[in-house]
Amino acid sequence: MISRSDELYSYTCGAIWRTCNCTEVDEERRRQRTREQRHAQDTAARTEAADIAAAIRAVEEQERREAEEAERLERLRQEAEAARLAREAEVVRQREEERLTAINHKFVDLQGVLENLHYTQQKSMGKRHEAEMKRIKENMVSSQLAFDAKWALERAWMKRTNHDVIERLSVEHQTAIKEMDTRHEEEEDDIFLALRVHLRNKSNRSAREKAMVEKMKNSQLAERQSLLTRQTATMEKILRREKLKIAELEAVLLQERETEKDRDIKIAELVVRQVFADRMWFDTLVDERRSMLDEDERRLVRTRADGAEYGTWDLQSQVA
Repeated sequence: MISRSDELYSYTCGAIWRTCNCTEVDEERRRQRTREQRHAQDTAARTEAADIAAAIRAVEEQERREAEEAERLERLRQEAEAARLAREAEVVRQREEERLTAINHKFVDLQGVLENLHYTQQKSMGKRHEAEMKRIKENMVSSQLAFDAKWALERAWMKRTNHDVIERLSVEHQTAIKEMDTRHEEEEDDIFLALRVHLRNKSNRSAREKAMVEKMKNSQLAERQSLLTRQTATMEKILRREKLKIAELEAVLLQERETEKDRDIKIAELVVRQVFADRMWFDTLVDERRSMLDEDERRLVRTRADGAEYGTWDLQSQVA
């Protein structure tokens, strides 16, 4: 029965309850049919739900399989891509390694060329310095030899002059002595004649003659000694004067030699300073060249250039 407001209606025919011919059996049949319909609907619903669930499961399984397949394919693709990238990376790595090796070999060769150039330039500079120092030494030796020769020549000339003066003076002294001896002999002859005349017939003739002869001899001896003393004094004076001249000449020559030595020393000091400056400049230049070559190598590595265009001529042009 169906209740509509205060009235009850039959489930079988829909009329007001008890106004129709529907019985309890009909109602029971209707209920049975309803239960069967509901059962059938429930069964159909369950079947449909099961079919839907199965379909969903099938779809989900298919989607899962497709997802797994897609994932597998993506994994294979990624593995293939990773292998391709690895191969490409290996090729790039090998090329980079070959490039770096080529650059390294190139700059090792360039460094060898640079070091040979440094050795040649340093050897040339060393020869030039040795030649300059040898020239200075030769000049100093030449100056010393010239001084020694000049001093020897001056001494020889002065000795020769002194010898000539002494010889001349000795001749003059000998001449003076001979003249004095001749004069003394003449005086002796004169005085002997005078004594003979003056003391003739005198009582003490012998004693007086002897005394006068002794006096004459003493006078002659004193005169001779005075002459020798004067000659000796003159000779000593000349010798002192000549010795003083030699000393003065030696002092002048030594002063000239010292001046030449100072000049040679100053020239040598200038050359030594120049040699030191040249070596410092060359060491700095060598360091700069090496730094430039290292910087070029780093630049080629950094810019990924292969360095094929960087030849030895580039190095020669940079250090020219």
